[in-house]
Amino acid sequence: MVEILEGSPDVVETLDALILQPQSAAPELRRWIYRKHWHIEDESLVLDDGRIYEIIMAKRGRRKMPEQLMLEIGPVLWQKKPPLLRHHIEALLFQERRVAAGMEKSDAAKKSKKYQVVIRHIKELGEHLSW
Repeated sequence: MVEILEGSPDVVETLDALILQPQSAAPELRRWIYRKHWHIEDESLVLDDGRIYEIIMAKRGRRKMPEQLMLEIGPVLWQKKPPLLRHHIEALLFQERRVAAGMEKSDAAKKSKKYQVVIRHIKELGEHLSW
């Protein structure tokens, strides 16, 4: 999605709002939004056929970049805490646990800094399951 937006700067310049539904890489899209002097005005989660979809509405205007974990969860989603938020965070946790499980098959990987980052990330996401 970032590539599409970057590939059409003349079109993006004419817009006052963006309604985006990333299929993947939502944290990178959220980061792009803030770097390009937009901000996330609203976010929603939709469940369709067992899959959660994120919908992001961005508007022009510079705001402070959210911390990395909020770029992953969705800063407005975290504020609003919609019913599907727990399912969304659990899906993020599932992905990270799969990465950790793969790394745990290798002693070298388990000793790596990347493994420690993944384990820390799992802990942080888990802490956001309760509110």
